[in-house]
Order: sequence, then C-alpha cells, then structure tokens
Amino acid sequence: MTDLSTVANPEPGAPEPVPDTGATPGGEAVIETAEPEGVEPTPAGVPVDDPEGQLEGQPAVPEPTPEPDTVEVEINGLKYRVPAALRDGYMQQADYSVKTMALADQGRALETEREEFGKQRATHRDNVKDFGKLDHTDEMLEKFREVDFQALQQEDADQAQQLSYQYQKLRDERDQIVARIQTREHESRAVAEREHANRKGQLSATLARDIPGYSPEVHSQMVDVAVSHGIPKAEVDAITNPAYMQILYKASLGEQVLKRKQAATAQPVPAAAKPVPKVQGGKTPTAGPQD
Repeated sequence: MTDLSTVANPEPGAPEPVPDTGATPGGEAVIETAEPEGVEPTPAGVPVDDPEGQLEGQPAVPEPTPEPDTVEVEINGLKYRVPAALRDGYMQQADYSVKTMALADQGRALETEREEFGKQRATHRDNVKDFGKLDHTDEMLEKFREVDFQALQQEDADQAQQLSYQYQKLRDERDQIVARIQTREHESRAVAEREHANRKGQLSATLARDIPGYSPEVHSQMVDVAVSHGIPKAEVDAITNPAYMQILYKASLGEQVLKRKQAATAQPVPAAAKPVPKVQGGKTPTAGPQD
C-alpha cells in the first residue's frame, strides 16, 4: 500500500514518481480512446458498416450477368451477327420476308389460274358457237342427201347444178368448223401442258426452298408413300400445290422412322432345329440253352 503522506510530502532527495502511461514492459504505449457519451462500443469481429451483425452469415448476392452486345440471327438461310437491340427487328423483317414470298407465290398462282380460266372460257364459248353451226350444217346436209341428183339433172339441169353447188358449199363450211374446233382443242391441250410444266417448275423451286435436302430421290420417296396408300401415280404427278407435297414429305419421314424402329425392335428368327439322329440298335439275341 502506498503511503499517502510520502506521496504528498516527499522526502528530500527522493526521485519524483514517473506518471503511468499504460506502457507495457518492453512494448509500446497503449493509448485508450474514450467513447462519446451515449454510444456503445462496437463488438469485436463485427464489420464497421454492419454494427448490428445482420449481414453476418447471409449468402452473397451474385451480380447480374450482362447481356451480349451482339446476337446471331438467320435471314434467308444465312446467319449474321447483329446488335442485340436490333434482334427483334431483324426477326420481324425475316418473318415478313418469308410471308411476302409466300404471298407472292400465291398471287402468281392465282394470276396464272385466272388467265387460264379466261382462255378456257373463251375457247368454250367459241366451241359452243361452232358446235351450234355444225349441228345446223349437218341438218342441211341431211336434207340434201334426200335429193336424187341424177333424176333432177335430167328434169332441170340448172336447178341440179345450183343444189349441187350449195351442197358442196355446206360440206366445205362443215370441214372448216370441224378444223376450228380441233385447232382449239389442240391449243388448249398445249396450253394446259405448258401451264402444268410451269407449275411443276414452281413447285420444284418451292420444295427446294422449304424442304431440307430436297432431291429427286426425296421426291421419289414421297411419291412411293402416296402410291403405297392407294393414290394413283398419275394423280400424284398432277399435284402442283406445295402444301400437298409438304404433307407427303412429312409422311415419308414418318415411314422412315417407323421402319427404323421396327428394325431396331425386330427379334432375330431362330434357326430351325436339326433332327436328332436315331441310333440303330442291334438285334435282340434269341434265348437258347446255356452252358
């Protein structure tokens, strides 16, 4: 215990006491800072920005991944890298282009059908007129066949000559009418064949554009599927509507899938069992006297 009297009244010649600075023996001095009044000290191990410890043990929130600056789009079968902000516009443009091409094909087909129908209508109208003339000419010629030209020649040669001239004129008119009708029918068949060939060409171009890997072999498979289901080949060859051929293409794909599935699940046929060879035994010995 320190004597207060000694501290208060030091002896003469005694060393003055050294003030306590909190220094440890052999270490640096520790300076304690006083907390402001009314503020509790921060517990050890707790971050300064989280004094209440609410974020301790919570999983870290991942930062959002930035979207790529460019994306890949396909236009008319070709792929391009475009800014991501323009992707929707390019996709809409590509869809608009496809629909526009389809509508253009339909418009050309309708225009061709309209022209063909107009030609057929005009041909039918002209044929109706000529057939009417042909019937009238045949009636007139039938009346001339009732005339006895030999007797009329003896009775009135001038009248016989006039009737003979009219008869020959009617026959010439009939031949001309028949020739016009035959010419129109021949031209109609030629036009129909040309139109059919054009439609088949347009059909091939459309299928080559819409069906991956379209080729004559693929087309033959499509025709075989239709024929196997009872459609005559002539009717299949007359098809010019791309939608019908698209259905046949999907049907041919289904047939190929079924064949592969059946081949994969088919059980091998067991080999026929060979007959077991029979062993021929010896003759049974006859019983006799024994020694």
